[in-house]
Amino acid sequence: MLIIGCDLHSRYQVIARLDMETGEIVTRRLEHEDGEARAFYAEVPKPSLIGIEATGYTQ
Repeated sequence: MLIIGCDLHSRYQVIARLDMETGEIVTRRLEHEDGEARAFYAEVPKPSLIGIEATGYTQ
């Protein structure tokens, strides 16, 4: 299982990912415009826990 936290920006997001099995922590910047963020989330294994910051644009 992965735990992912993301900090959203208008053009990109920065994620921190914790692999609960290995303890590995990865920080990564994902671009929105080129589809990098969408591709990343499409490959996240299930179940995973994803938390996003509260913003006025996230509904």
